[in-house]
Amino acid sequence: MTQVDTGEFAEFYSTHFHRIAGQLSAYLDDHAEAQDLTQEAFCRALDHWNKVSAYGDAAGWVRRVAWNLATSRLRHLQVAMRHLKRERIEHVEGPGPERVALSRALATLPPNHRLAVVLHHLAHLSTAEIAEQQGVAEGTVRSWLSRGRSQLAEYFVEKQAPVWERATASAIQAPGVAQTVAGVRKRRNARRAAVAAIVLALLVIPLAIALRQDAKVPPVIGPTSAPVNPTPTPSATVHPLSPESRTLPSHGRAFAEQPRLYFLGSNNIWALFVSCVANVRQELACQYALDYTTDRGLSWRNIKLPALKGSIVDLYIFNQQVFAVHDLTPPKTYYLTTNGGATYTSQATPPTQSLYALLGEYYTLCPGATGFESAKVECANAKLYRAGAGEVTTSLPVHDGTTRVINGGDGRLWLASQSPNLYRSQDKARTWQEVDLPIGVQVGDDPSEVRLSPDGKELWMPAKGNLIKLVGATWTTMGVPDFATVTGWMPIGDGTVVLLRPHAASYYRDGVETPIGVADPSGVQVLSDGTIVLRISPGYVIGTGAGQQREWILIEP
Repeated sequence: MTQVDTGEFAEFYSTHFHRIAGQLSAYLDDHAEAQDLTQEAFCRALDHWNKVSAYGDAAGWVRRVAWNLATSRLRHLQVAMRHLKRERIEHVEGPGPERVALSRALATLPPNHRLAVVLHHLAHLSTAEIAEQQGVAEGTVRSWLSRGRSQLAEYFVEKQAPVWERATASAIQAPGVAQTVAGVRKRRNARRAAVAAIVLALLVIPLAIALRQDAKVPPVIGPTSAPVNPTPTPSATVHPLSPESRTLPSHGRAFAEQPRLYFLGSNNIWALFVSCVANVRQELACQYALDYTTDRGLSWRNIKLPALKGSIVDLYIFNQQVFAVHDLTPPKTYYLTTNGGATYTSQATPPTQSLYALLGEYYTLCPGATGFESAKVECANAKLYRAGAGEVTTSLPVHDGTTRVINGGDGRLWLASQSPNLYRSQDKARTWQEVDLPIGVQVGDDPSEVRLSPDGKELWMPAKGNLIKLVGATWTTMGVPDFATVTGWMPIGDGTVVLLRPHAASYYRDGVETPIGVADPSGVQVLSDGTIVLRISPGYVIGTGAGQQREWILIEP
């Protein structure tokens, strides 16, 4: 290894270790393993520090290496390595009371809520960054975060950063550079031995089974303990869906990760592939591909992309011919095409078409904001805009930085912010009327929790530990059972909402919860035409139709 500035690396290490280890801890649910892999990534950076330090985003390079290590570990050695760790005797200092309190509090949260809280407050990621990382809408992340905070209230009286800093300051400590290098080298040798042991075990197991068969003794296969009943108990028998299967386009083994899908409707689906690996010089090299289908995945067409550089790329689709590709690597360039990808023009500011795709026809922005900031922009004089027409001169009843316009499928507009009130316009924002809320109910901290059915006739929002619904001038409390265990929800119309719980999805209407038959969904989206999109691993389950009568397809690699 060439001579490096150890002081510079030590400062870089102490600055970024906490954040990266926090992300991996949420991903792996294993604090010690997260520290091991983060130290390994930093050790690789140290091996090539003269080159890595010259990158525009050295921390991003280390983070990508760490995530690649974590993904590889889960795929290949997770079970075996955890077993080996349990066999190894280590003497370590016990966790302090703050760490214990934090761990107990986080353990009470559903998985998605816990992930959002840890990544936002512990790893210091913005909601946009978490959404990009998890492949869900930013509003979904905000919902997870808001509910996670609420459920942690009994542990932390104040929910803002100072309390979290005190509670998490000792949760993930960065060991010294010298200690890290020595530890990583020791673990590398141990893992080589572990791999050899696993290979040996794989060779021995078939032999043992063969010997048992020769002895007419059947091998023991299956669980050794009684299965655990799910909680809460489903309200009806679960019949797994048998959706028609469609296959995502393939671009070779280089694109091993699942693409991000964008939906313009039930038929029109776009797939963006981004694959980044560290080459032999430990430089991050990325490949990209973009495909779309207009027949629900029966056939796919490839679209030419501009010359991209970054590991984080997003797509904003106005229609089949007009869309923008956003390369988030500084200087964060937007590439706009108006001819289906035949040619692109680059610009530093987001095109109007991108704003429409992201925020809708009507939207609010703080002065100087673009709408694509990675963190919330605070202001006291947000302005109302209409895509393609510019600023709307009508005065808004509330205009702080949290103000959000919700565009209804019936043409009505709704205005929500962190103020207690809710407003509605039935004349394209020329006038606004305050909506009467039930006694004791207010919009609260997260305006993204106010949601409309696709036809715009029903407004839903959480209140008093459950969901409430507005139709016309009448509010109804929905009475969802065990609402605290719900990790996601979206209204689909006709008084029905799709609920996600930790291991299942269901419809809920008029007090009856009906399982959909999809296991372990991680996200739900309802398109403007009423199509339900459930994210699973790997792939997406898509339900077309109305109400609870749906035709389902599965799009998977």
